[in-house]
Amino acid sequence: MRPAPCLEMSHEVCKDGNGLITFALLLINKWKMAPFFVALALVTLTAFAQQDEGPILKPKKPVTKPAASATLLVICDLACNWKLDGDAKGHIDAGGSAKAKVELGQHLVAATTEDGLDQVKQLSEVRSISQTVVNIELKPVHETRLKTEQEARNEAEREKKEREDREAREKAAREQQEKEQTTREEAARAQRESVQRGRMPDVRNEAVSATTEMSAARIVDQNVSARGGLEAWRAIRTLSFTGKLGTEAAGQLPFVMQLERPRKRRLEIQFKGQTAVQVFDGSNGWKLRPYRGRQEVEPFTAEELKMASMQDDIDGPLVDYAAKGTQVTLEGIEKVEGHDAFKLRLDKRGGEVRRVWIETQTFLELKIEGTPRRLGGKISPVEIFYRDYKSVDGLMVPYVLETIVQGVKQS
Repeated sequence: MRPAPCLEMSHEVCKDGNGLITFALLLINKWKMAPFFVALALVTLTAFAQQDEGPILKPKKPVTKPAASATLLVICDLACNWKLDGDAKGHIDAGGSAKAKVELGQHLVAATTEDGLDQVKQLSEVRSISQTVVNIELKPVHETRLKTEQEARNEAEREKKEREDREAREKAAREQQEKEQTTREEAARAQRESVQRGRMPDVRNEAVSATTEMSAARIVDQNVSARGGLEAWRAIRTLSFTGKLGTEAAGQLPFVMQLERPRKRRLEIQFKGQTAVQVFDGSNGWKLRPYRGRQEVEPFTAEELKMASMQDDIDGPLVDYAAKGTQVTLEGIEKVEGHDAFKLRLDKRGGEVRRVWIETQTFLELKIEGTPRRLGGKISPVEIFYRDYKSVDGLMVPYVLETIVQGVKQS
């Protein structure tokens, strides 16, 4: 047999289409084969060449389906400008509505009032092609903002009023201080003139009339100065007394009394090896009375609480009396234990009235009305006498205080 035709030709001839034709002509010329067999050989070789190069495929054109479209109806209770998924859509009148074509899915609707101060954002889910309604409620947000702004204005007005009141009080206090300074200067000048004449000023001849207020203020200023001065007493924050409390029944009882601004006090009394305690913090009070067999702390009674709240502060009733809301009036001159004393009436802010007797020579307190006490079922007046003044760090302090309840022997 003769070798295959492709063995006598190059590989390129066998693969190339022209080579196939040349091969076919060779078959016809050399073997005189019938055209049928030549055609069959051509088909086979052509298929062989196409398989070697691989099939040629054309891509199919993609088929797109139109997206489902739905209607979104937006209703706004206030006039607003609205956006859909970040895109501005236009204006809606109060109570009006607007429509937009959207695809199925979630959409963000935002509405802002015309002034741009209130905004509502709402995420809506569109699940069907039927109309979806979105209600935007701007009114609650708008009203909340207005309420907040009004509360802020009210707070600002309140702070302004408090500031004005505080400034008015400070102004009144400054004016009072200036008045007191003028009074002190007048008193000092009068005292210098009196010293030059060799006698104290005779204020007993002053009429209790229109000049009473000035005379009372002058006496108070002299009293504060004699006790150590206004600034010295203002600087005192705490004060402590130690001594012995004399009683008819129990004799001399050691005590410690601690005072602290504003109107706080603690009193400890030693009695038969036990310690009785009274505490007042300016608002509430407690007591411990082991000498009566009571080992538990008890609150003050209503009457005890009232009495404690009426007590004076560390510096007494006359220091800064105007700032404390007290009015002072000179009622005359009386004898107190053989000494001439100015009798001053103190009308306190809460309506309480007390009297203080100031010695005319030293301008120190001789006597003061205490808080009345209920004894034997009735209210009894109380008087406290101040004696034996001594200087302590520049302050004149009485070392003996005697409390007398009228109608009670050895009180």
